[in-house]
Amino acid sequence: MTFVRSATGLVREYSALTALWIASCNIIGAGTFLLPITAPYDYPGANIVTAFLVMFIPFLATGAIYMYLASAFPRSGGDYIYNSRLIHPIAGMIIATTWTMARFLVVGVLAWAAVQGFAQVVYFAGLYAKQRALAIAAMSIAANPVAVAVIAALLLVTWWISVVSPPKYFVRFMWIIWIFPFIGYLIIIGIQAATPYAPETIRAAWDGLYGTGAYSEIVNVAAKTGWKPTQISWQATISALSIPIFAWGIAPWHFPSMLGGEVKTPRKTLRVSIMGSVLLTGFLMIAIIATTFSTFSYDFISQVNWVFKRPAASSLLMIQKPGPLLLTSFTTALGGNIVVVLIIALAAALSFYHSAPPMIVATSRYLFGLSFDRMIPGFFSSVSERLHTPIWAVTFLCIGGWIAVLSNILYGAVPSVVAMAVATSVACILAAVSFIMLPYRRPREFEALGIPRWVPWLLGLTTLGFWLWFLSVQLPVQPPLTTYLTASVMIVGIVIYLFNRYYWHPRKSIDTKTIFAEIPPE
Repeated sequence: MTFVRSATGLVREYSALTALWIASCNIIGAGTFLLPITAPYDYPGANIVTAFLVMFIPFLATGAIYMYLASAFPRSGGDYIYNSRLIHPIAGMIIATTWTMARFLVVGVLAWAAVQGFAQVVYFAGLYAKQRALAIAAMSIAANPVAVAVIAALLLVTWWISVVSPPKYFVRFMWIIWIFPFIGYLIIIGIQAATPYAPETIRAAWDGLYGTGAYSEIVNVAAKTGWKPTQISWQATISALSIPIFAWGIAPWHFPSMLGGEVKTPRKTLRVSIMGSVLLTGFLMIAIIATTFSTFSYDFISQVNWVFKRPAASSLLMIQKPGPLLLTSFTTALGGNIVVVLIIALAAALSFYHSAPPMIVATSRYLFGLSFDRMIPGFFSSVSERLHTPIWAVTFLCIGGWIAVLSNILYGAVPSVVAMAVATSVACILAAVSFIMLPYRRPREFEALGIPRWVPWLLGLTTLGFWLWFLSVQLPVQPPLTTYLTASVMIVGIVIYLFNRYYWHPRKSIDTKTIFAEIPPE
């Protein structure tokens, strides 16, 4: 037998709407509620709304490529399958190992961020209820790495339980933890869209939440410690493109395409879920970020960042003490009552929480695909007959989350194993090449798509050109160690393939060429 067995053991459980919903869950998180609001400090002069708008078009084109590839190869394993069958097995190995390691520790980072988000919910509740002790306790927990680690580890347990559960229960869980924040996102957009920038309005709202005089204190301390307005520049905006890259990544198409062997009516489901996810999350993220900056102004958001992030400035604050800075640190000031404030704060907290389970599920299918092709040990493709889930693959990724949590306790940070901008660029470049090669390497699968032959060339070359340009811009600004680690992870993928191709498989009488010449069974 070429593959591990004649059937995967996975079942087709996901409808088009469910796949769209869960794919969207995997996106709105730190890329919406954390990084854009700190951009005026991290990327002075960057227009973060423009950065998201610039990236929206190539993400639509790349989403279309993944949609067609996933429809041609509706198998669990996603771009590992496409690239290994259309380009070369090494291309598939590079993608699988890079994204597995990229997300091995990110799961723990998300758990840590979710704890910070939930702490802010309690913090804002304390502020609005005039229970200062409650607000101080929430911030004390958020600042205590051991307390955060314990709670984060418990969140990881809830993710593991949800992901190893039968798909129908996982689907219900995701619907529950997505519908509430989705309502919160719409409330955030509505409130901010209805509140055009006016200094007196923002002053009253800010003072109403954080204490009388808090707004003036921020402005005065910023001016006293050297803050100056920054001119918006195209160069700074280009540098900030890494934020929408982090926000979208490969998530809009990753969950549906990685579970191609587990979706109902694959062609319909993959088209609706992939393109729908790009459009839905694009609207939500751009609308949330744009209305925040239009309501509070770039300068005030920049001043808050300056005062919170510079010790010399933050030490001068007497009314509002610095804490974790999220987009909701601004939006909640407009809530008006405690119910709306809690909905807004919970939307941000749950955005960190609901983005992890789809990531774990999707990334586990890399391990499943590698194992099914006999590239790594067979237990990673072992699927529970009762749960219909590759439990060992899922558990491996959750272990990475616990390692990240431990790293945060010991070292105060989580090492970046993979440069996300580089990994995303490489994934999209290889997908574009695979799509161009599809009509020639797999003509039967291409013809089943029912599209003209010029479509792969138009979409493929356009997307390829953009991501090559983006990679050339991002590589020089990546930390050398992160670049080295990213390259090392890719080399590990190559070494695994060569080891199997020329040593392990011959010893076991396995024909490697035959494996990658065939599409895995369902």
